[in-house]
Amino acid sequence: MIASNELAREYFFKKGFSTICFKPHTKMTDVVWNRKFDGFGTTDYKTYQTDHFNIFDGYMLGETIVWFQVKTNAWAKAEPVRLFCEKYHIIGIIVNVTNKLKKCRGKYKVFSREYSFDA
Repeated sequence: MIASNELAREYFFKKGFSTICFKPHTKMTDVVWNRKFDGFGTTDYKTYQTDHFNIFDGYMLGETIVWFQVKTNAWAKAEPVRLFCEKYHIIGIIVNVTNKLKKCRGKYKVFSREYSFDA
């Protein structure tokens, strides 16, 4: 994981981001308060999350805030990321750090997919 995060970090710096923040993956340390309104009443409840919003590994600063997820040897599920980006009008980038594809020729490379809201 450390090696894939280093490759992802260098990739993001090359794309022009000036600050990259990775969230450590630890269990049950981040308490997140949520509010749910069902049309009749409001309920506040807490959840424990290992990732930001249980989706993203961190965020980057450039011209705007961009959330990201780093995966190794596979792509993350696109639908939760796409829906989150549309709902909150944000940009999300998923990177896949792998050496398993033919075009990698045995060396680790970074591939990315970007999700954003339709303005």
